[in-house]
Amino acid sequence: MSILTLHTQHIMEPYEDARFALPPRFGYWSIPHTHDFYEIFLVAAGTVTHVVNNIRQVLPAGTLTFVRPHDVHSFEKNGSGDICYMNVNFRASTIMHAFDYLGSGFKSERLNESPLPPMLSVSPEDIEQTLGLYKRTVALLTHSPSTDTTPVRAFLMEMLLRFFYPQMEQTDMTGPRWLSELLEEMDNENSLAEGLTRMQRLSPVSTEHLCRTMKKHIGKTPTEWINERRLRAAASRLTVSTDEIAAICFDIGFNSLSYFYTLFCKQYGMSPNVYRRNKQQI
Repeated sequence: MSILTLHTQHIMEPYEDARFALPPRFGYWSIPHTHDFYEIFLVAAGTVTHVVNNIRQVLPAGTLTFVRPHDVHSFEKNGSGDICYMNVNFRASTIMHAFDYLGSGFKSERLNESPLPPMLSVSPEDIEQTLGLYKRTVALLTHSPSTDTTPVRAFLMEMLLRFFYPQMEQTDMTGPRWLSELLEEMDNENSLAEGLTRMQRLSPVSTEHLCRTMKKHIGKTPTEWINERRLRAAASRLTVSTDEIAAICFDIGFNSLSYFYTLFCKQYGMSPNVYRRNKQQI
């Protein structure tokens, strides 16, 4: 079966370096396709299933993905809740110019040569800041001459340096390859809910070796890392949903509501109730 190929000239004007899209809701599925441009995709709320290069990935809120021209992918809405996402398509030449400008230290081959699109989890604060940057860039493009490429290039540089520059990344591309792959596999809603048991089952090394390696490279034990990611997921749901706090607690894998409250207060300096009230008033 032939795969649909999307072409730059069909979605962008000749003077455009990128095409920005911020649908308020994701309510459909897409057919498998590839394209001759790059794509940066951020799930801002909800959960999406990404089928890419014959692999199914569950992308919860906060998942940022860098899709390359050679990737074959499609999206499926996951569950009945609303999905909000940010999508930016970049000309291949614009990405290549950015890589050239950043130089060999950026190690662009990490992004282009991996079997699956680079994917990482960002915090609720990162989601807010990225969406804010997106909206400011679109506003600049709206009021600038069509030949002005600065807003797009500034946006791209911010995304590449903030999220994909290895010296500035924290846990997503640090340490041995097996650790990066394990953490990527763990960084979704289903894996986090199962927690340490799943991490130990997926790990190619002993529990003791895993603990030593994580402590060395990211400064956290497996349990600390899992709890931190669970709290991020909880914070995201508190921001965008009206779900009961107890339901969120148990959905993300905590067995004790009081323990969840203790960890959340320690992480964010306030209770889940106050956090939700503050975020939903913004």
